[in-house]
Amino acid sequence: MKKRGYTLLELIIVMAILVVLMPAAVKGSSVYNLIDNITVHSLKSDIANLISFAKHYSYNTGNTGRLEIDNIKGEISFVDTKNELTKNTIAKVTLPKGYDFLERFNISVSNKGVVSGDSIIFKSLSGEYHKVTISVGIDFVNIY
Repeated sequence: MKKRGYTLLELIIVMAILVVLMPAAVKGSSVYNLIDNITVHSLKSDIANLISFAKHYSYNTGNTGRLEIDNIKGEISFVDTKNELTKNTIAKVTLPKGYDFLERFNISVSNKGVVSGDSIIFKSLSGEYHKVTISVGIDFVNIY
């Protein structure tokens, strides 16, 4: 008697091969690039919002603070430094897996806004570098 169809073992082997090959196929596709672009724009917006929040928080409370990048944790945080013993992290943005900050730095924030201008540069999954520029004062955050 002749059997038609595939055995369960054959189907499992085909599925395992597809699971191994799919990430390579998706990585080179336009879908992968689209997801990376959306993630980059979202991350830039999150960083800009964190900076704006830090400026306005310090302005409204009169407390000094600091924007800090931690490459190990992959996050940028705003720390209230009014009391050096109890440095409270007020807000933070965490990078998605595979993204990296280019350098580590601290930027002081006072009730006058950001004390010194600088740029936050991060590398995306595609290997491109992206920049968020912090302006001195209370008003602007530029996204490039």
